[in-house]
Parts: sequence; structure tokens; C-alpha cells
Amino acid sequence: MLSLRAKSMRLILKRQKPDEERSLEEDRENFKKISGNLPASKKVSCEKILIGDIPCLRFTPKLPKNGQHILYLHGGGYMMGSAEIYRSPISVISLMTNTVITAVDYRLAPENPYPAALEDCVSVFLALKNETGDEIAVAGDSAGGGATLATAISLRDDYGLSPSCLYLISPWLDLTHSGESMESKAEVDVMLAPDWIHTAADRYRGDEDANNPGISPLLANLEGLPPILIQVGDQELLLSDSERLKDFASEAGVEVEIEIAKGLWHVYPLFAFIPEAKKSLGEAVRFIDEHNKLKN
Repeated sequence: MLSLRAKSMRLILKRQKPDEERSLEEDRENFKKISGNLPASKKVSCEKILIGDIPCLRFTPKLPKNGQHILYLHGGGYMMGSAEIYRSPISVISLMTNTVITAVDYRLAPENPYPAALEDCVSVFLALKNETGDEIAVAGDSAGGGATLATAISLRDDYGLSPSCLYLISPWLDLTHSGESMESKAEVDVMLAPDWIHTAADRYRGDEDANNPGISPLLANLEGLPPILIQVGDQELLLSDSERLKDFASEAGVEVEIEIAKGLWHVYPLFAFIPEAKKSLGEAVRFIDEHNKLKN
């Protein structure tokens, strides 16, 4: 049974879900209003930095673990959002894991279609690895979850490197929209609508085919990837992406865990003020701590 806070939040999200498709500018402004009003933890410092020419935010708890780092890739359909808007949930994750987090302000579509965002994420990972030598976990939500998986695949194929683990929150992995939940969950999803997903995919892929594994990493070869934790609500359009990733990754010999939260919505772990999110974030801390350790 959902907590009272979760029930209230679900009702608020349902009321805010648009009845018709909005312009890109309206989408971006609405995303700022929804995500940017949550308070950041006062126990975590935050500073703007440049890694190469890519803007990022660096989150640092008071006594961070040595030799460990998290790279965070925000959501927003590859066409909106920023590290700044995500100050609240990222600061919570930094505090709970007691780990330094670098959040990437990757280039957004449609001004910068694929592969711009992926190139930025890979570049920041390489720079962090070269400069610090830290073990780096990569985490992301929604489109950022897709970028997390695509980044790991690019690092494996192009550089022979691997993050320590991947933490995916409601990841968007299949931009061909072939998942069964794209239809079966359309009426119960309180955040996303099929038309919005289709528009975001078209803006991100540009002239490329959505079957390109760099765009739809669910379709890529998953062998040799690091351990993966997936957290997803059972009331969201993208549920099938997570379920199929669990199956495909397991078949490829990848260590993978999945948590499907009953009655919850897209990227629910980022709503840290509800008990269900706190529980899931606790599992994420356990998973990241287990894998994000210096190798002997």
C-alpha cells in the first residue's frame, strides 16, 4: 500500500500532466518548475565546474569517501533539464552514499541531436578517470538512464574501460517505442504521455534511425558490462524497457538487479521525501557501495 505522501504526490502529478502536447519552450519551463523547487541538502556543497569545455556541477559531502566517484546524467528526454535543476535529488544521493558526484550538463536536442549528449558524457567520464583514477559509478534517470547505458557501451567498445557499476532510474532505453508498456500503461502513467515520448525521440535522433544502438542502447550487445541496478515504477510507460534490459543483460552474463515498485511512477526514487523513494535510495546506496570500491 502506498504511503500517504506517495498518494498525495501521485495526485499532484496527475493533475499537472498536460492534456495536450506543449511546445519545447513550455516543456522546458514546466520541467524547471516541477524539478527546481525541491530543496537541496545543506550538508552537501555544490560548485559549478568545467571539465574540458563541458559544464558540470560538483556535489561534495563533508567527509567524502576516497577513491570513489559517481557520474550523474540527468533526465528530460534529451531535450530539457540540467544539473542545476537536479540539485535536490543529486545532493541527496551524494549525502546518502557519502560520495562526490559530478553531474553533466550535456548538450540538449534538438539544437544538438545524437550523438552530442553521448559524446559529452563519455568525455567527462574519461577526464575524471584520467585526472583522479577513482572508481566511477555512473547513474542516471529516464533519458539519463539511457545515456548511462549508452556511455558504458561506448566506453567498453571504444576505450576498453568500464564504470564500476550502473544505477538506472526508470531508464529510457528503446527509442523505437516497441515496449508493451507504451500502450498498456498509457492511461495510468501520471508523468509521461506516448506523444511526448515520440516527439522527444524524434528530436534526439535527428537524421539517425532509432534502431541505432547508440540511440536505443537496449538493442546493443550487452556482454561485458558492469553490474546494473534498475529501479522502475510499475505504473509507467517505460516499464518494458527496464524489464527487457533485465532479461537481455542476464542472458549476456551481466550481473543485474531490478526493483519494480508497485503503484509508483516514473523516476519515483528522485522524490526523496516519500518513504518508498527513501527505501529504494537505500538499496541504491547498498549497491553502489558494494561495487564502487578501489580494486586491489
